[in-house]
Amino acid sequence: MNYTEAEAIFAEHGIQVVPAHVMPTVGQTRAIATLDRIRNRFGDHHARFVEEAAMANTLFDSPLLVKRARYVQELGSLEDVFDVLDDWPAEKRDATYEILAKA
Repeated sequence: MNYTEAEAIFAEHGIQVVPAHVMPTVGQTRAIATLDRIRNRFGDHHARFVEEAAMANTLFDSPLLVKRARYVQELGSLEDVFDVLDDWPAEKRDATYEILAKA
């Protein structure tokens, strides 16, 4: 099948499509047919939204480390970052918090 449009959506974010028999690593996917079905059924805009949401839950190339009072927390995905923002004490929310929350 021809998945040119779906491949272009992945390429916008530097995601490489690999064959179905290959286990994808960071920055790769094999879900080309799935994204193409979404694109055909709901349109390009929704396909981009789904692709970006999936990217948000993928692992970073290397984790970020956040020093806490008694331990170091490893942030391996955007979901982990959002968890940190949710746990940030209201009385300590300063310019750093505001910048991260808006990003």
